Amino acid sequence: MQESTRLSYLQAMGIDAWSLRASGAEATASAVDTATADNAITDPLKLSVSDVEAWLAEQCLLPLHASDASANSLGNPHAAVMVLSQCLVSDKLSHQPFSGKSGVLLRGMLHAIGHDLADVLIGELDTPHTHGKKLSEHIAGKPLRAILFLVDLPVDADLALLDRLRGRALAMPDSHIAVHVSYHPNYLLSNPMAKARAWQDLKALQQQIGAV
Repeated sequence: MQESTRLSYLQAMGIDAWSLRASGAEATASAVDTATADNAITDPLKLSVSDVEAWLAEQCLLPLHASDASANSLGNPHAAVMVLSQCLVSDKLSHQPFSGKSGVLLRGMLHAIGHDLADVLIGELDTPHTHGKKLSEHIAGKPLRAILFLVDLPVDADLALLDRLRGRALAMPDSHIAVHVSYHPNYLLSNPMAKARAWQDLKALQQQIGAV
C-alpha cells in the first residue's frame, strides 16, 4: 500500500500523521506501557490470560441476519483474520454487525493495515442462551491465524483490565489462533484519545499476519 494512501486512512481514523514516525511511535508506546503498568497494579479482577482464553472459547456467535438463523458470521469464510466483538444494541436493531459510524471507522482501521471487509471474517458474540455455535466450534477447521477482539466499554469505565489484555500473547485454546484485544470503533468514536493506542494494537496484528 502506498504511504500516501495509508496516511489518508489514518487521518480518517483521526490519528495524526506524526504518530507514524519512529520517534513519535516509540514515545506513544512508552506512554501506553507506563499507563498499562500503573493500571495493572490496581486491577481488582486479576484475570489471567488463560481465564480470558477459556471465556472466549465458550462464547456463542450471534446469527447476524434475522432471516437466516444459521448464519453465524459474515465475510470471507477463508479469511486469515476474524474481527470479533460483542453485539451492540444498534447492531441488533439493524441486523448488521458494526453498523453506522462504527462500520465506517472499522473499514478505515482495516485499510490502515492493508485489509478490507472483503478479506476478513466478521463475528459478534451473543449470550450463551442462543442456538448459535460456540466460538471454538465455529472456527474449527477454518484457516484463521488471528482474531481481533474489539471491546466496547462505557465512557467512564475502568480500562485497567482492557489495558492488561492489550498487547498480551493471547491464543484460542487448543489452536494456533492468536487473539489481539483492542477498542471497539464505537468506543473510539466517543474517546478519540484512544485511537493512538488502537493503532498500536493494529500494528501488532499487522506484524503477525502481514499486510495484504
